[in-house]
Amino acid sequence: MSSEAQLIARMREVLPEGVRTMLGSGDDCALVAAPEGSFLVTTDALVEGQHFRRDWFTPGEIGARAAVQNLVDIAACGGSASGLVVAMVIPPGSDEDWILEVVSGFGSEVAKTGAGVIGGDITSGRDFTLAVTAFGYCDRLVTRAQAKPGDVIAYAGDIGVSGVGLALLQNHVVNPALRGAEALGFYHYPLSFYRVPKVPLQAGPIAANAGATAMIDVSDGLGIDLSRIAKASKVSMRLSRSLLKNIVDEHQPWLDVALKHLDVGQLNTCELVEKIGLFNRGEDHALLATFPSDINVPPPFRIIGDVTGGEVGTVMLDDEPYPAGGWDHLQR
Repeated sequence: MSSEAQLIARMREVLPEGVRTMLGSGDDCALVAAPEGSFLVTTDALVEGQHFRRDWFTPGEIGARAAVQNLVDIAACGGSASGLVVAMVIPPGSDEDWILEVVSGFGSEVAKTGAGVIGGDITSGRDFTLAVTAFGYCDRLVTRAQAKPGDVIAYAGDIGVSGVGLALLQNHVVNPALRGAEALGFYHYPLSFYRVPKVPLQAGPIAANAGATAMIDVSDGLGIDLSRIAKASKVSMRLSRSLLKNIVDEHQPWLDVALKHLDVGQLNTCELVEKIGLFNRGEDHALLATFPSDINVPPPFRIIGDVTGGEVGTVMLDDEPYPAGGWDHLQR
């Protein structure tokens, strides 16, 4: 393993500077150009054993996941990322090339947005960890707290796909070492999506500019994240089974094949997804937003329900309670 200074120098070679970076890494602080007024800040961590297993992910996929889960938080407030800083905990004896592949995967995902990786820190510890802070800007801020009865609920991205990929690995349906469409066949899409979610980052600013009243990143599950908007906005949410089914049915060919291996009974595709809780497994990192009913909901958003004046914080599926289950780091 190189010295800290040598490793940082190698990392800087593969990380993007970003179009708004005025002074990058190398000093005690970085300097990033920002429009006048407010700016966005978010932070998230990726911990080995908690968020990923090395036998399920390539190092590049681990880095890309760490980038995605921070970039989408900026998008969920209607913004675009301008810079990210990364604190990395590296276990003693780690393979340096493996670490650099993680960093390269992180940098490649960030570079797609025009943002820069502008600094960070390295320390030694037991569990490999990436703790990321992202900065961004927006023309119009969207929070979770302004949804109104009569608004429509709309969704941008895939739903339940990441959960299928996770279930396939947990149930030993596929060899985690396999990669590519030819080797994985029908399983390629859910597995690749679970490893690095395909996130519509541009949909965040699109929603904000179109007049979205509330928005959230679907990271912990449809039920729990929708209930968070409901609680913050003091409203109730009603999902439409038929509208959700339209999204799910787009994946019917591979979904039917995948679900045959998960012992969930003989139900139609949408019921299968509901039964095994894939809507609530999280990590789809889609964007969930509410819009006034009198505007045209912009693509790639699709309407999946409406906001009502029912019991505050509740989520319904048609006329039945929808479980607000999902991922909770402290209650598993």
